Amino acid sequence: MATLSSSTPNVLKQIIDAAVADPQSIPGTSVAIANKNGDVLFSYAAGQTGSETKTPVTVDNIYWIASCTKISGSIVAMQAVEKGLLSLDSADDVEKYCPELKNLPILKEVTKDGQVILVPKTKRITLRMLLTHTAGFGYSFFNRNLAKYNELFGIDELSGNANCVSLPLLFEPGSKWEYGVGVDWACVLISRAEGVSLNDLVTKNIFEPAGVKDTTMRPNAELKSRLMAMNYRDPSGKLTERHQPMTASLADDLVTREQGIDSAGAGIFSRPAEYVKVLAVLLNKGVAGQTGKRILKEESVKEMFTNQIPQWPDFARQGIDTAIPHLSNSLPQIYPQDGNPPQGWGLSAFLNLTEAASGRSAGSGFWCGLANLYYWVDINKGITGMVCTQILPFADLKVLTLFAEVETAVYKGLQQ
Repeated sequence: MATLSSSTPNVLKQIIDAAVADPQSIPGTSVAIANKNGDVLFSYAAGQTGSETKTPVTVDNIYWIASCTKISGSIVAMQAVEKGLLSLDSADDVEKYCPELKNLPILKEVTKDGQVILVPKTKRITLRMLLTHTAGFGYSFFNRNLAKYNELFGIDELSGNANCVSLPLLFEPGSKWEYGVGVDWACVLISRAEGVSLNDLVTKNIFEPAGVKDTTMRPNAELKSRLMAMNYRDPSGKLTERHQPMTASLADDLVTREQGIDSAGAGIFSRPAEYVKVLAVLLNKGVAGQTGKRILKEESVKEMFTNQIPQWPDFARQGIDTAIPHLSNSLPQIYPQDGNPPQGWGLSAFLNLTEAASGRSAGSGFWCGLANLYYWVDINKGITGMVCTQILPFADLKVLTLFAEVETAVYKGLQQ
């Protein structure tokens, strides 16, 4: 069973304290590390709850975890596959429960004068495509045409509003990889097939059996009172506080909240010391170590960590060209590795197919959330970790540096 050396917690605390020493660098953060038994080996918070809000951060503060949500969406999707409700490769299943995807067009262009040019798709969408970001969907903050489209039609993928995933495709299903709202649609499909809300599915089928607390798509007043402030870093580097993006989920008005959707792409609110217990289930072949309850079959976990797109080994080297600069920075590569070895994508996380410089094993999963939250799951060495902040735009260099330093320190102090 993986543990940390006696000196590693102090090393990690020094790294974290240094990172938040200046609130204009990183105002506050929470970090948690767990092993496959779900033992939280390290949980620490430092700094203040916002760049302008000087309340000290504690390990009890709640974060909007954004796309770190997607791994939970993939878990409930695989649970539905295990039950025989759906097949990963059946387009008939998709069109039965999501008929709006049957004839969804492809957006070719939004012209300068606002003309929207759409063309029919010729391929059908499967659940596997939705979970692997190969169905044709995108995100407006990474795609200029889609950004123009959303502006015309008042769509915000991050809002949790009813229309937040009502987007056209950007390419033929199965023809390329592009990060987008596919996992949202996967779990619209799952929710309809199950006849249960997505929040109920993740709560009853993941969080409760895994002993995970303070984690939901529908935070109550008490959880909202512990929510971290969202911060925006302007081009000069200055941080100011701004509103949380997931407006429908956080609305005080019950009608607004009920009219929204549970977003499998970005809808969960949690705290790191709890969410790492979800990640630890994957380390333990689908069993929650703290409760002994099986969440997934072992073969489902294996499938989630199998490279689904071997035909595109350089997919992550297409980089990120931001279309909405206040939401994301541009990046030349998603995960740089010396020598440019093949990289992969599972269900649903990035896979480093060779050992990473930090010490992370080949075949490990990693992903992130838009507000600069990052996690990794190393099944081979039985360790998972999460570094959380609330800073926009995405790919903040200061937080990326903190994540790399934390992960490297964990592996230096890892004991088996």
